[in-house]
Amino acid sequence: MEKKLKNFISKNYKHGFWTSIKKNKFPFGLNKNTISSLSEKKNEPINLKNYRLKAYKNWKLIKYPIWINLKYLKLNFKNLLIYSVPFKKKKKVKTDLFSIFQKCGVNLSKKKTK
Repeated sequence: MEKKLKNFISKNYKHGFWTSIKKNKFPFGLNKNTISSLSEKKNEPINLKNYRLKAYKNWKLIKYPIWINLKYLKLNFKNLLIYSVPFKKKKKVKTDLFSIFQKCGVNLSKKKTK
């Protein structure tokens, strides 16, 4: 079972939902700097930033649960991308996003309602 899982997750992404839109993103991983930068980026008040940092500190103390005889891979939070958004102020980003939604079957054109 573990071998099948490793084979499955090591495959390249095949569904095509990828874009070359330039993004503003933070480095991989979750840490105090990432949380502070995210809070600053969102222009959050200092008390919300402190709340997030306190929650992060408590979260780090949590141990992985050990349930029955279940084996699973632990998440590596150092490999997570916490923040990624397209750069603003560019018309090309809007048209690229529009075409991505169309590929996914989402119609964003404005229609008159009766």
